[in-house]
Amino acid sequence: MVEGDRLTFAFAAAADRAGADLANYVEALQPLREGGRITGMQVRDALGGSTFAIAARVTINAAGAQAGQLMTAFGIRREVPLLKAVNLVTSKRASDIALAAPSPNGRMLTLVPWRGRALIGTLQSPDFVQPGANGISKRELDGYITEVNQAFPALALTAADVTLVHRGLVPAVHGRDGKPEIGPAPQILDHASEGAEGAVTVIGVKYTTARGVAERAINAVARRLGRRLPRSRTAVTVLPGAGIADHEALAIETGRALGLEVPLATIRHLIAKYAERAADIITLTGERSELRETIAPDSPAPGAEIVYAIRHEQAAHLTDIVIRRTGQGEAGPPGDAALRRSAGIAAAELGWDAARIAAEIDAVRGFYTVA
Repeated sequence: MVEGDRLTFAFAAAADRAGADLANYVEALQPLREGGRITGMQVRDALGGSTFAIAARVTINAAGAQAGQLMTAFGIRREVPLLKAVNLVTSKRASDIALAAPSPNGRMLTLVPWRGRALIGTLQSPDFVQPGANGISKRELDGYITEVNQAFPALALTAADVTLVHRGLVPAVHGRDGKPEIGPAPQILDHASEGAEGAVTVIGVKYTTARGVAERAINAVARRLGRRLPRSRTAVTVLPGAGIADHEALAIETGRALGLEVPLATIRHLIAKYAERAADIITLTGERSELRETIAPDSPAPGAEIVYAIRHEQAAHLTDIVIRRTGQGEAGPPGDAALRRSAGIAAAELGWDAARIAAEIDAVRGFYTVA
């Protein structure tokens, strides 16, 4: 797998395979309590609107930028500072060599080749931010571009060269002169001593250490439950998608078994994103001939990718499909033709009317808006 989002889905698929119950678009409303103990959460189905309770002996708060708010709901008064971290996806061509250079504020920036483009970061907001403040303004973008050009003057980056702004809120600490700095280490907080027994908060800091942090969190839960669990296998477990070596052969044979000659460009596109599960998407193309057609003339992605995202990866909106599942929009706004065809396929699968299709397309375009 060569895409970060697909690796995240592999984590989820591994959890599903191990017996976890996965739910998408479920919002935590308030904790359930018995005396001073947290016994689960009252939640809301954000799509259907219904509410229901989830009982649990231990509730793990791994809500990212919202972790502080959920701790407040537990009754815990603890500051969780946040800052905005930003990477710039650009149309500038990049060689196969990564570069690093300090900006005038002392922060080390990297310029990494990605799909032949320059991907630059990690920049960060000069001030602490509030949960939910993950938009990007033109003024902010101009400031980030200035910082990049100070570190890499030969790049001569302009706003027109930026095709997408990766941004997210990350845990921070008060650094020198009170300025925000990215948190140096993850935290696993057992709230039993703070009047919220049965609640644990996990505050991670890096994607690359997530599996190790998860192992520590589960060990903490096991101690709280007084149970002896088998040694964690996350460090050595092969993720779904990496179980076989020759994904291309599997994809070709799947197509031939259906009487289909799948174009090699489509096969290589699918196996790069889905590994062995590319065969499941090729199987979907056997359902309807229109699902074999590519999403756009200049794209190797078949329409079946969209159906797969809806049926097997809980995609409920066009933003889910375009930005987080198929990766059509991971380097910048997708073309109008691809966007409309994707919306049409999703509409047929999810029962959207014309007004809903228009709203879903607008939401995708809004994702790329710089205010």
